[in-house]
Amino acid sequence: MAAKRAVLLGLRSYVFGGRAAKDIVQYSSDVLAFRILGGAAGCLAVGACASLSGLSAYSVCADDCLDATDGRDAAGLAQNHSEGGNGAGDAADDLPAPPPNSGCDAALATCGDQCVDLTSPLNCGTCGNACPTSIANAQPTCGAGTCSFACNAGYSLCGGACIQYTTADNCGGCGNACSGSTPVCGPAGVAGADAGEYTCLSGCPSATTTPCNGSCVDLASNASHCGTCTTACSTTVTNAVPDCVGRACTFTCNSGHTLCGGSCVDTTTSPGNCGSCGHTCSTSVANAAAACASSACGFTCNNGFSLCSGACVDEMTDNNNCGGCGLLFACAPGHMCQRGLCVCNAPACPACTAPQAPCCTALGLCGCALAGATCK
Repeated sequence: MAAKRAVLLGLRSYVFGGRAAKDIVQYSSDVLAFRILGGAAGCLAVGACASLSGLSAYSVCADDCLDATDGRDAAGLAQNHSEGGNGAGDAADDLPAPPPNSGCDAALATCGDQCVDLTSPLNCGTCGNACPTSIANAQPTCGAGTCSFACNAGYSLCGGACIQYTTADNCGGCGNACSGSTPVCGPAGVAGADAGEYTCLSGCPSATTTPCNGSCVDLASNASHCGTCTTACSTTVTNAVPDCVGRACTFTCNSGHTLCGGSCVDTTTSPGNCGSCGHTCSTSVANAAAACASSACGFTCNNGFSLCSGACVDEMTDNNNCGGCGLLFACAPGHMCQRGLCVCNAPACPACTAPQAPCCTALGLCGCALAGATCK
């Protein structure tokens, strides 16, 4: 018989005569379990099931009607009954384990124990897909899950390379070569120098007096000619570009990054520098890692754990949150959570009147039976 998939239609909790009861839970097209309070329990006709009366506690309609007085995770009960299973373990084996909810924000994905942005060059499209670039003066980028690169500030793309339009070969624009009576490339004027606008000149102006390979430069601030025409600055600092200050090489952090202890970090997302340099995030939440989002400290649940009422729980094994979060997913007494389903656990079932002992019925419910007898 084809497996009947359990579908939760609704669940409400009531208290009657000091006992909690669950009402109206539909699990398949022809299975309905419910509890009548303060009177005889009955079976509501669904599909081939006829209406009966006189059953107590939970009643289940499938191909027939059964008295299920002990009650367990009803999804597993209906599954076993519809398939003729021998116990609640069958339901756990037949149903695929649902994927865990990592607790990450909707815009983020779980990579290991971290919540990451899959539009980042570090995880472009998929976890761990770091975008490389061999292009000098460029930074890797990620767009629509595809790696690319972008030229650093002050550099422009020309012939597949990131260059400055300050050389005699590319003066003011890609391929604009200086020659003849204007052999050198220099600032178009004082204002032009500030704006990065260069043109071909007959000689170097006072603002950039030194000619270096056809370019007029200021050796005190030019990262390609720092202090001397042959000194080009470089840096190994991540999220930074080389710079020249006072004829000495240094580096400058990229836009959106802040210099913290010799590193360029994003203080909006760095757990070690959250909001400001040195502000380290921590968390006391079990099964979680400290995180920083929008410059505020918080936490993210580790891989395999889901956020539930401020805690990180494993919905595959947590008896109080089995297959979901909250009271509606708590296993009944005598049951344990396996692969997100509540299954009968005889040693944990309520005690029976001697000489009977606790056991699990064919429906996966707690029952009582003599040694060697069928559990009921």
